[in-house]
Order: sequence, then C-alpha cells, then structure tokens
Amino acid sequence: MPPKGTGTISFMHQRIFNTGHRRIGGFLAKVGQSTNMAVYVEGEYAFTDRLSVSAGLPYVFAKYTARNLPPPPIPVLSWDACHCWQSGFQDFGFRARYNVFNGGFALTPSVSFGTPSHNYEFRGEAVVGRNLKELQFAVDVGRRLDAISENLSVQGRYSYATCEGPSISKFPV
Repeated sequence: MPPKGTGTISFMHQRIFNTGHRRIGGFLAKVGQSTNMAVYVEGEYAFTDRLSVSAGLPYVFAKYTARNLPPPPIPVLSWDACHCWQSGFQDFGFRARYNVFNGGFALTPSVSFGTPSHNYEFRGEAVVGRNLKELQFAVDVGRRLDAISENLSVQGRYSYATCEGPSISKFPV
C-alpha cells in the first residue's frame, strides 16, 4: 500500500493476438483472428496507510485480421469486413483496497467495479469490449521470506467476479 496522502498515476499498454475460438471439448477453431491493443491510465490515492482507492479507463484498438469473414453466428461488422481499426474508450474501473495486516505478512482485501464508459458495439470480432457491468471481490496475501533472503517474498491473489448477463434489449430485434 502507498503511504498516507500519496498517489500514483500509472500508464499501461497491452497487446493481444486472438488466434481463434475454443469450441466444445477444447478444440481450437483457427477462425476469427483479431488483434487488440489498449492503453490504460489509472490513478490511485491513499487516504490512510491502509486504505486506497483507484480509478482507471482504457482506450482500446481492435482489428479483425483473418482473411475470411467471421463464422456464424458472429455478426459481420463493417470494420471486420474492411479489416479496419476500431477504437474507443472501454469500461471505467474503480477499486478500493484495505490493508488488514502489514509487515512480514500482508493481507489486503479489495472490491472493484467496472461499468461501460458509453454504449459501444460489443458484437463482432474487432470490438473494444463486452459492454457489461462487473463486480469483483479479491484478496491479496504476501509473506516476506526473511529466513532465506531479505529480498525474497511470495504473494498470491484470489478473486471472484460477478458480471451482468447480456441483456436481451442490447440485441437488435
């Protein structure tokens, strides 16, 4: 956790190559390839030595890269057909963390909420996101291993997310 009264601004970049679709039984159908890139900006502020909050927003670029059009039932969008870049803001993310224990052993539960920044297209291959609200509960646990080395630690994270289902009203009639 950052010290009380301090804040950070983080810039992150991610690039994903989608190589196909997994079918029933784990079969990889090498269709519908696309590339996604994102730039994510997040700000965090520590109100106390134990409590911090953060907010962030990604800007996503997506491009359909397969030679053939997407397989049914995936709709063919104009930017998929032309292999054009689609871009836009995705989902606002908010998180609160509270450090219960700190020192040689640390325990930090958190709660996160994501909501779409606007009503963007979510059907197709080269889309910027899923356009769904999500709530996530997590706990981070860490332990310094001073007996081995003062520079060695082990950490883990467990999270549980619940997401709204796609609404029928989101699909065209």
